Amino acid sequence: MMLLATIAIDQIEWKDRQEFWTALNKLCSPETTCGFSSSGIYSFWDPVKFELLYVGLASDLSLRIGQHLGLIQCDYKCCKSKQVEKFVFENGRIGIGLLLMSPNDQTILASRKNRVTDNERLAEIERALGREAKDMIAHFESLVLRSHKRIAEKLPRWNRNAGSKLGQAHADASLGGLSQAMSGRFDAAYTSRLSIRDLNGLPESQIEEFVLHPARMTYPLSNGTFEDHVRWWVKLQGKECICAQLLDWADKINYFAWQPFEVNHIHGELPR
Repeated sequence: MMLLATIAIDQIEWKDRQEFWTALNKLCSPETTCGFSSSGIYSFWDPVKFELLYVGLASDLSLRIGQHLGLIQCDYKCCKSKQVEKFVFENGRIGIGLLLMSPNDQTILASRKNRVTDNERLAEIERALGREAKDMIAHFESLVLRSHKRIAEKLPRWNRNAGSKLGQAHADASLGGLSQAMSGRFDAAYTSRLSIRDLNGLPESQIEEFVLHPARMTYPLSNGTFEDHVRWWVKLQGKECICAQLLDWADKINYFAWQPFEVNHIHGELPR
């Protein structure tokens, strides 16, 4: 069972909503098994204070976040569109976080209903991806919320409870920095070096998807630094695999030193 995966973050102004949502829809599409799973955990956070505002789970990340951003019609009682809009107009921008997971068999697509409960979303995830994926997503949602509550002594301001009952029953104190990573604080192991929008558009995203993402799944079981673990994992695949070529390219462009939102990246060409 996967223990964790890639955390990707971004910051948007109100005018950026459509651009961001278009990139997200391609990155986490329920209609393909490329890229990342359409199901997972997401967050909204304050880009100045790095305060976690909201954590949720979704059977279709692009659909649900589109509702929160006011791009897809939704009863305001069933999404955070009013809170998001108010926050952006008062603060200029808002942060968004994703706990990205590997794609699975998504031939059974998520329901496109506007009004669904957390239990119904979990049922959708189970139908599409299986019970293990449902348990895992619920578990991670509670991990993020309980980790935040342990640090801040309260839930994120837009959350009413500590996650689904299923997740609460299995949540524990491990991975205590998870909520901080989901609130925009860079974690050298788990946070993508690319923003959510860059993950969809830059060739370096292949390093994230094919090298770093699978290494993150097993990293909690390993010793040493994350970079040590990446190199150990790639070595197992063999010198001729595409992962080894991508890691060589990552070294060439000093990819491990990058952080999201840096503008001085020098992009190379993909290895042939």
